[in-house]
Amino acid sequence: MRYSVIFIFLIIFNLFNQTACLSPRYSAIVIEASSGRVLDQEGADRICHPASLTKMMTLYMIFEALKSGQLTMNTRISISAHAARQIPSKLGVRAGEYVTVETVIKGLVTKSANDVAAAIAEYLGGSEANFATMMTRKAKRLGMRSTIFKNASGVPNPHQVTTARDMAVLSRALYLHYPKDYKHFKLQAFHHKGRVHRNHNHLLGKVPGLDGIKTGYVAASGFNLAASAVRMGPNNKSNRLIAVVLGGPSRHWRDRRVADLLEINFRKIGLGNSAPKVAELEDEGEDAEVNEFLKKELGRVDIEPKSSLRPIQINWTIPVKSKSHKAPDESTWGVQVGTYKSLHEARKRAQMMLRTLHAGEISLPRVSNGKKLSYGARLLKLTREEAESVCKMKSVTGNDCRILAVQ
Repeated sequence: MRYSVIFIFLIIFNLFNQTACLSPRYSAIVIEASSGRVLDQEGADRICHPASLTKMMTLYMIFEALKSGQLTMNTRISISAHAARQIPSKLGVRAGEYVTVETVIKGLVTKSANDVAAAIAEYLGGSEANFATMMTRKAKRLGMRSTIFKNASGVPNPHQVTTARDMAVLSRALYLHYPKDYKHFKLQAFHHKGRVHRNHNHLLGKVPGLDGIKTGYVAASGFNLAASAVRMGPNNKSNRLIAVVLGGPSRHWRDRRVADLLEINFRKIGLGNSAPKVAELEDEGEDAEVNEFLKKELGRVDIEPKSSLRPIQINWTIPVKSKSHKAPDESTWGVQVGTYKSLHEARKRAQMMLRTLHAGEISLPRVSNGKKLSYGARLLKLTREEAESVCKMKSVTGNDCRILAVQ
């Protein structure tokens, strides 16, 4: 009896250890792309949610279909009602519209668009559920032993799981199997219907040699990033490393950790770089770049006051009309989630919306009733559809969510 109790305890302990990472928890791995040799790892086999790193497998399936001739870059993909109603981040295509495979690829790489992920899944798999089964089967063939896919985008699903090691395997497979298609991951922005969608991978162009590949975030996973960088060694031989970090507490922390892991491990193989650290790269010219970007109404501001990297402190207050006012175009909507006594509280609530939606701009207007000063928590420069989707997220907004039509 005593041994049976001990045996049961060990089973329960093992199950707990395997599932503990289903809440945000750090794990990481660094591998050499050419050989697959592991250079560094920490908790690399903990079970976690992939979030939008899922789209790397969706892209792998697209590249495979392009190679086989099942798709061309000009193939038109129909947007179903299911695809159109996906939660943000998305391109905002409507049911009945068509997009090309080229647009799908660029939308997945930069905007991390859930709507086109679902659309291409339906095209290739007949349904998104069937496509997810195909993705899981492909993952097993690639050696991703702990990965299960339930959708093509990475939107929250408790049964969609992976590990840092598996994501490194997938990153390596993308580069080795489809080197020509891999170049899409370095795309920093693309135009679609008059809007510019910037790549969520903020390390592109800032870390020497880094040329991809994908970011991800959902509340259950924390901040994820798979990144790859190449440097030239003796005799002009290229050396590529792949780093994967899952469960970062913030975007800035995750980005800095990936950059540090790459630098540390390049030094191990004698290819350390004397370039500025990531924090210095973030600071240099960043405010001017983002301000110009905002003037064109093309992006979002990510404010992380607790980060060791200097945040971009921008606070635009835009006049707000009554609810009955009709917005003149699709990107002039916003939401407000209550007013708060302190600027810190308002910013924290607005950040929560921004991290969930991956679109829009934070605005923290002062509100006074003649006696007390408070601050509104707003997310502006959304489409109406995006604004409505925010207010449906009760876990993020509570019951105090107001849609704003901004002039």
